[in-house]
Amino acid sequence: EGKDYGVAWTCDVARFWTTNCDYNFYAVVDADRVNAENGVPKTIEYTALGNNDLLYGATVKTTRTNLAQPDVPLVAFTMQHLLSKISFKFENPAANGDYSYNVTGVTVNGAYASGVYTIAHADTNIDGEYDGSWVGTDAMATPLSFGAVSGTLKSGTQGAAANSCVIIPGNPALTINVVVETVFGGKVINTKTHTLTVTDKTFAKNTHYNFAVTLPTAGTPISFTIDTVDNFGGSA
Repeated sequence: EGKDYGVAWTCDVARFWTTNCDYNFYAVVDADRVNAENGVPKTIEYTALGNNDLLYGATVKTTRTNLAQPDVPLVAFTMQHLLSKISFKFENPAANGDYSYNVTGVTVNGAYASGVYTIAHADTNIDGEYDGSWVGTDAMATPLSFGAVSGTLKSGTQGAAANSCVIIPGNPALTINVVVETVFGGKVINTKTHTLTVTDKTFAKNTHYNFAVTLPTAGTPISFTIDTVDNFGGSA
């Protein structure tokens, strides 16, 4: 997400420049398995955990005609996220008045458990090639946990779930569960799990989806009135 990691590294086994050559370089960060042919990555087999990001970069470097020249440049990659990122933010509308909310937990079921990313290599120039495609399989056995919102959301305030998670892109059928406590007069008066099913959303790689949730209005207060007063029965 635009962060400059600023850390240089070298190959485990030293490799040396040859003059008048073009080199194609690839970088994959935190992949369970990369399938390559002649040093060129073709597919990435990935197992989802919710917090294990996956980055990919490709670049071309042309060597100098005279390696005796100083300052042979580093091979610099522009890395792109191959996964989708999901987070949640909540709003308690000002119209809720004296009603506050505690969002004690957010979970998501149905994200892909594993997937294969096929890299679409350009014929001539690999610089910046990110036009691959995902195929996700199965659903995760354990729901993704986004944690709670810190503090009580008074009317007119916003808050975010503690965690963000990454998922394999595609069109998974997600079930979102949000556990909400209703607070009135400083006491929890109700606890309810709100459920939303998402089946028509396609998640793209290198994209952050921030679900905005408006907490339900408290409704009309219960009011009382005395309709009639019966006569006393019996006799004095």
